[in-house]
Amino acid sequence: MRIKKHSFFYLVFLIFAVAACQDPSEGCLDLEATNFDAAADEDCCCTYPQLILSYRYFYDNDTMPNFNLGVNYTLENGDTIQFRNFAMYISDVGLVQNGNFIIGEDSLKIYSRNPDLDSTIQVRNINIIRRNSPSSSAGLFPYTGMFEKLRFRFGLDAELNNGPVEDYPLGSVLGEVSDSLHTLTPDGGYIFLKLVMYFQETDIVRTFIIKGDANSFLIERDINFTSTRGVDRTIVLELNFRDLIAGIDFDVDSDQVVSEKLYGNIEAFISVEE
Repeated sequence: MRIKKHSFFYLVFLIFAVAACQDPSEGCLDLEATNFDAAADEDCCCTYPQLILSYRYFYDNDTMPNFNLGVNYTLENGDTIQFRNFAMYISDVGLVQNGNFIIGEDSLKIYSRNPDLDSTIQVRNINIIRRNSPSSSAGLFPYTGMFEKLRFRFGLDAELNNGPVEDYPLGSVLGEVSDSLHTLTPDGGYIFLKLVMYFQETDIVRTFIIKGDANSFLIERDINFTSTRGVDRTIVLELNFRDLIAGIDFDVDSDQVVSEKLYGNIEAFISVEE
């Protein structure tokens, strides 16, 4: 009987010893975070809400799930075209709440030369939209409540556009990459919009670009958007390529004229999903 009693106390001691040696559970204890874990013992590894831009690409009223590069589309004059490539910069993305503009807090660090300092570090909100990009982040956005407008810039402001490409992190949206939109020429800046199209009847490929400080402008869209704590804020931008090329006569218009008309169509090209 004594042996059994000792065994019992030894078992209890062993259970408590093992429990005491176990590491406490780590997790995020911040209610504002997207990965809040009420069961955690130690606060760790929190991630916070972001403003997510989701993109819907389509051509007019096509019934395909999504607009595709390399697919034949028919113009009003009967010509067959394909969109071979598309890329566009938007920046300074944020939401308007009670008349106040709140910009997303991006993680891209830009090292800008300053005559009075060795360098200055700025954090800017920049997105590059490509056809193979279903979405992108417009930065951390921990703000909650009702928002009435979405605001962003087409292209880049003069400071970013004229900054040396070597100031920007390699492989970032402004840094040098294999298909960079930086012209890599002195004072050339960035290409704000690039559209490559194939014309089947003539078997030619034409590339149209929009660039230059004067061609950057702000866009606002009315929204009825409510964000709550602990979740990402997602807004869908619709890009209708039929609206982008509206009013263009590719048989007559030069590449320069086409680019000018594309620029005039940017406002109609980008809308917010209701």
